[in-house]
Amino acid sequence: MSSLHTGARIVRKSFSKIKDIVPVPNLIEVQSKSFNDFVQLDFLPAERQNIGLEKVFRDIFPIDYGDKMSLGYISYELGAWSCTCGKLTGVAERYAWSCSSCQASGCSRLSDQLECPSCKALTARYKACHNCLSRVGVKLPMTLGECRSSGQTFSMPLKVRLQLTSWDRPEGGERVVRDIKEQEIFFADVPVMADLYEERGQFVLGNLGTFLINGIDRVIVSQLHRSPGVVFSQSKKVKDLHGKPYYLARIIPMRGMWLDFEFDSNDYLYVRVDKKKKIFITTFLQALGVKRDEIIPLFYSFERIVSENGEFYQEVSDRLLGVRLRHGMVDGEGSAVHVGKLITRDTLAWFKKAGKKDNNNQHNQCCADRFIDTWPLNLRQFKAHFF
Repeated sequence: MSSLHTGARIVRKSFSKIKDIVPVPNLIEVQSKSFNDFVQLDFLPAERQNIGLEKVFRDIFPIDYGDKMSLGYISYELGAWSCTCGKLTGVAERYAWSCSSCQASGCSRLSDQLECPSCKALTARYKACHNCLSRVGVKLPMTLGECRSSGQTFSMPLKVRLQLTSWDRPEGGERVVRDIKEQEIFFADVPVMADLYEERGQFVLGNLGTFLINGIDRVIVSQLHRSPGVVFSQSKKVKDLHGKPYYLARIIPMRGMWLDFEFDSNDYLYVRVDKKKKIFITTFLQALGVKRDEIIPLFYSFERIVSENGEFYQEVSDRLLGVRLRHGMVDGEGSAVHVGKLITRDTLAWFKKAGKKDNNNQHNQCCADRFIDTWPLNLRQFKAHFF
C-alpha cells in the first residue's frame, strides 16, 4: 500500500509497494505451442492431426516410379522412446494398456481416470516393463547442460516408417501387387526447442522457448509473411517511351515460387519465375501445356465477318455498343435521328426492328468495312446495311 508522510512543508507519497493487478503472462507461450503442434511429440500415429511434420510427409508421399514401384508414408517417430533397460521401445509401447477386470488390452490413450474402453471400469493401467518396472518414455542422448558445455545441438532423432510396394503389369491388364516391404529408417536429427518436461502425463517441449545450436542459444523471431494471393501494382521505374507507367502483377502461392508479370517498353508481356530471368508469356503458357493455336483465343474475343459481293457483313450484337454512327453509315428511314450518336441498346433494338420490318429476316446482319492495322482489330469505319 502507498503511504502518505506529512511534515512541516513537504508531502510525500510512496509507490515502493504496489500490488500486482494483472499477473505477467507467459510471453513464450505462442512459440512453445506452435512448435509442439509442429512436432506432435507424445502422440500416437492415429492421434496426429494433419499439421506440421505430419502434413509435410503426407504432401510428399507417395512417390511413384512409373508403374513399377511406389514409396508410401505410414508414420514417423521423433525421439528415442524406450524404458529404462531398453527392452521396450517405441511410442506405441508407451500407450499399451491392459484391464484387470475384463482382461482386455489395447494401444490407445486412456482418460485421466484410467477408464477401460471395453468395460468402462476404472481398472485399466498402462503396461510397464517386467524387467525394470518402468514405463516407456523419451530418452535424450545428451541433456541441455551437456549440450551447452560441449558445444552440441540439442536435437532428437527422427525416424520414418515407409512402405515400398512393387507392381507387376501384365500385357493388356491392370497392375497387380508383387511385393510389399515396410521398414523404419533414420531420417535426420531435428533440433528441438529446449527443454523437455512432462505435463499431465505427457512429454512437452519448449518451456524455455529457445533452440540450442552448437552450444549457443537461438530464439524464434516472429516476422511478417506475405499473404498468398494476387497483387497488382504500379512500377516505381521511369515511364516508358509512350509516357505510360508500368503495371505489374504478382502471384504469391501458399508454397512455391512467385510469378511476376510485367510489360517492357514495347508493350510485350513477360513473366519472371522466382524473380529470375524474364521470359515471354507465350513461352510460359506453352510450357504449362497450352497449345500455340489456343493462346490468342484465351485473351481476345473474335468477331465473325462474312464476305459477300465485295462487302463484309457482321451480325448486329452487343459488340457494336459504343461505336459512333456517322452520316452515310446507316441506310433506311429514321436513320438521320441516330447519326452522330453512340450505339446503345436502344439503337440495337431499332436496328433489329428496322431489319425485320424491311425483309422479315430474323438474323439481322450489317455490313462492316474495317481497316486492320494491328492486333487486336481497330474499328475505324462502320457501315450498316440491312438485307
